[in-house]
Amino acid sequence: MTGSSKSVKGLLRLLSVQVERLSAWPAMRAIRDGLLGIVPCLILSAALLLVSVCLQLADISPEGQLLFQQLHERTTAALPYLITASIAYMVSIQSHLPRLPIICLNVVFLFCVADLMENYNGAARVVFLLSALILPIWATRGLAKLHSYPWCQIVRHEGAGTLVRQTLNFIIPGVIMGGVVLMVAAAVILALPDPEWINYYLFFDAANEPYRVGVLYSLFNSVLWFFGVHGYHALLPLMDGLNEAVHLNHSTVMAGGSGLTYPMNTAFLGAFVFIGGSGATLSLALAILLTTRVKSLRFLGLASLPFALINVNELLLFGLPIIFNPRLLIPFLVAPVLNVLIGQTAIMLGWVQAPFMDVPFNSPVILNAYLATGGNFGAVLLQLVCLTAGVLVYRPFIKGLEPGFAEVGNSVSRSIETLFARRFEEAEYHSRDPVAEGLREHTQRRQLQHQLGELGDYEFLLEYQPQIDPHSGRVTGVEALVRAENSHGQLLSPGQFMPQLEQGGMMKSLDLWVAAQASRQASEWARQGYGFKVSINLSPEGLCDARVVDELLSLLTASGGHMAVEITEQALTARTDIVRRHIDRIRSQGIAVYIDDFGTGYSSLGYLSQYSIDAIKVDRSFVLALNSDKGAKVFNGILGFADALELDLVIEGVETETQLAHVIQSSRVSVQGWLYSKSLSSDRVAAFIESFQNRDIRARTGD
Repeated sequence: MTGSSKSVKGLLRLLSVQVERLSAWPAMRAIRDGLLGIVPCLILSAALLLVSVCLQLADISPEGQLLFQQLHERTTAALPYLITASIAYMVSIQSHLPRLPIICLNVVFLFCVADLMENYNGAARVVFLLSALILPIWATRGLAKLHSYPWCQIVRHEGAGTLVRQTLNFIIPGVIMGGVVLMVAAAVILALPDPEWINYYLFFDAANEPYRVGVLYSLFNSVLWFFGVHGYHALLPLMDGLNEAVHLNHSTVMAGGSGLTYPMNTAFLGAFVFIGGSGATLSLALAILLTTRVKSLRFLGLASLPFALINVNELLLFGLPIIFNPRLLIPFLVAPVLNVLIGQTAIMLGWVQAPFMDVPFNSPVILNAYLATGGNFGAVLLQLVCLTAGVLVYRPFIKGLEPGFAEVGNSVSRSIETLFARRFEEAEYHSRDPVAEGLREHTQRRQLQHQLGELGDYEFLLEYQPQIDPHSGRVTGVEALVRAENSHGQLLSPGQFMPQLEQGGMMKSLDLWVAAQASRQASEWARQGYGFKVSINLSPEGLCDARVVDELLSLLTASGGHMAVEITEQALTARTDIVRRHIDRIRSQGIAVYIDDFGTGYSSLGYLSQYSIDAIKVDRSFVLALNSDKGAKVFNGILGFADALELDLVIEGVETETQLAHVIQSSRVSVQGWLYSKSLSSDRVAAFIESFQNRDIRARTGD
């Protein structure tokens, strides 16, 4: 490898690290998660436009065309306010602030900014969407800072009730921050130049420099959209010139010319550059469907496809999102630039007729290329080539999106911080009277809320502890164990956060999150040739909930029979009929069922006759008791009846060779303990298996 290639790889690695750090910023997470919340509204808006375009192409019902076009425009006009509300909601969660006052204040702030921009500087409207994205970030943090000062709090008495107190205490911060927002908006308006500076400084000449004009326009448009600025509106002065180029081209072709005088025009951009919308995002939608198996990503790509076919890409811009998403910046810039180069070269070589017909930007793909070139089939082929090139550009970057789309039902965020907040919101909403209930269980609730708030600074992850057959030295399985990690890399063990999750009613959500993560990892290991099972713990709440079991089965069956579920004896003491039915459903799908911590309950032996199970996991307390004669006899008894019932055994907590000597008396046993390995991150499991098996082979051969 040459020194230059090493330098390039090192630079790319450094860039990747910086991108990951940037994408992990709380503000970036708030924007991405907030934009995701408005996807249903975007689908509605795009659907209205799709109906209008279909009516227009069919040349029927002019009244219907106008109606659906107006509905689309009104929903589109509401989107900035919905974006602000959604992002404000996410930031309020991060800052542990009440949601409703924060959302309402931010929407009012944006209305004020919109009126200022409209009345005093129309050019400022080009940055209005950027205002909708950024304003809730700094305004909410400003409100949080002001709210922390005692002199800003009108009500301090607990008897007023939490909701009433929180709402009233944001009156003074809201008034102060409103004044700050107006002053900042006025300063931006005064400093903002007229958009015509683009033509003045760049001296665009579409006739003589089509490559340069096309590349610069596509780059400027993509960069502006990446930061939330509507590229088309910001580049209107240039668009006027490119629109005129279409008409000049048309006159030239009608007079018998080739149209090569103005090959760079708006018809060219719509047909060959922005295929699917800004960033050539039809290629992105296709790349998602061709590349990833993550259900939530595929759903988003599939939902975006019909709208991308008429150059409407808001679903991808806001749903992935692309705006403020550093993982997609490079392909979002490169794909349209590559299309400019391919398209202009094909036209200059005479392979394709230069576009000369003024075709609406929302005309369907394929049809727009055909019509823009006056019925040239070579243009359709060129469009397909550009589309393919865009797919190849986007595909390597799709994998970088998958970690953020770890799916649990409709959830796409690794952090379950928002779920904590929703539990408290639901509890407060359904309370009979916020004022009368203000003092009730106040201390306990505040303490739990504080503990869950601290957990919001952690990211949940899984580690895996290997299970070893001591006779063959083969890895028979791994248990998925939940950990919580803060930004400094410090880990919390389950005992430090599980009680709070149980009190907060979060165990069902955690069950599904673990199932999604572990199932995806099991599938990955299976593709690498490892045939062991990955076991996950299922809470009593999850086992007794039919909806959770339905979602659980959907997630676990995707791994192709490489999953197991561990159920505690506490779960088996719940409603027997429901538990038995759900265990039978799980086993019928090829998923093994283990009883966890066996022997610690009141009627452990009785469970073996009531439920169909595959294995039992012996609690480590029995292993620790092996140093006494009575403890050894009890342990041997467990091994004996497990062999008699033909149940597999997993012995937990084995740490010494002496303990292992007792364990290997059974032929159906696996060992899970520090003697072999502690829990490992997913990327270290494969290395452990290889090194352990090599070590075992050397031990058997005497090397």
